[in-house]
Amino acid sequence: VLIFWLMLIFAGLGLFAPRNLLVTIVLLLCAIALAGAVFLLTEFDDPFTGVITVSGEPLLNALHALAK
Repeated sequence: VLIFWLMLIFAGLGLFAPRNLLVTIVLLLCAIALAGAVFLLTEFDDPFTGVITVSGEPLLNALHALAK
């Protein structure tokens, strides 16, 4: 919901802002930020696969310690 809300704000900014270099750079930075947020959300969906991975070894160590 937050990302959709931000997309609407930046789309409105892009539609009603005057065309100049500063507005273009700001919209580009906003697009990169939103793309990064969507990428991180998809990566957090499954932490053991993907580009950003988390090792499962500490969890296995904790389970072995609890089993003793």
